Amino acid sequence: MSLITPALYIFRLINIFSACCSRLKTLKNKLNTSYNLLINERIYKFLNDSVYPYDNNYNMDKPALMYNMDKKLFYNSASLLQLELGTAVPIPILSLEIVDKNDKILYDLTDFIESMRYIKLSDSYTKPSIGHIISVWQLHSKIILDTSQVCVIYINNSGDTVGIDIRNNTSLY
Repeated sequence: MSLITPALYIFRLINIFSACCSRLKTLKNKLNTSYNLLINERIYKFLNDSVYPYDNNYNMDKPALMYNMDKKLFYNSASLLQLELGTAVPIPILSLEIVDKNDKILYDLTDFIESMRYIKLSDSYTKPSIGHIISVWQLHSKIILDTSQVCVIYINNSGDTVGIDIRNNTSLY
């Protein structure tokens, strides 16, 4: 009997130690995740002639356009390589709405694009389009849109009302 009691005591200590280590590991993982969300910027890349974003961790040689979700800023990746600096200009849209095929307003994105900027360089670089803006909004809002069910109506800086597909890749500049 006297040998069983110390053995049970040792197993109980091992079990408690294992549970503590498991809880510490979980806490460490939660702290690392929180730290990464606070420190790391959320950057997305766009390929040439595409409005579909890729996470910054996705390895690609030459993304055409990049978007910093935290700073709400579009910029060209090539400009960083050549150390070209431009000035951040607002997106040239006064109002932007996502509507269904019956022109019923589903989402008003005017407030979302109000603080959005683009570092404008020479005309040879890729510029943001409605498709880029809608893709970024979908990432931000976590709402998935069906291209066959919705379209975009926006008012440009000239005051013209334009209705187009949500994946339109025509430059706004």
